[in-house]
Amino acid sequence: GLLEGEEQTRESLGLPPTRWIEALGSDDYLFAPESGMYESLVDVGVDVEAGQPLGALHFPERPDRDPYIVEAASAGVLIAHRGPAITAQGDLLVCLAHDVAPDVIATF
Repeated sequence: GLLEGEEQTRESLGLPPTRWIEALGSDDYLFAPESGMYESLVDVGVDVEAGQPLGALHFPERPDRDPYIVEAASAGVLIAHRGPAITAQGDLLVCLAHDVAPDVIATF
């Protein structure tokens, strides 16, 4: 073989099995409807439910205005969220992914 040593699997390392996910729907990508400061409420890798608040878009120039709450359009796992707080209209705020069906994985 090309590699020396013993084969190590995720299981032998005490890790959970690989989780196959996909983010194919337009609802999986949530964009800023306007400019502001984004505050993430959920960490990457966390499973979320439909309607769950994922973040808040604050409007520093309008302190009298309530923040816009970004909610999950569907259940899934949060795979990305905006890093910089300062956000322009159209910036990606969060990306959700969903488990790939076992029958689809079998075609790989």
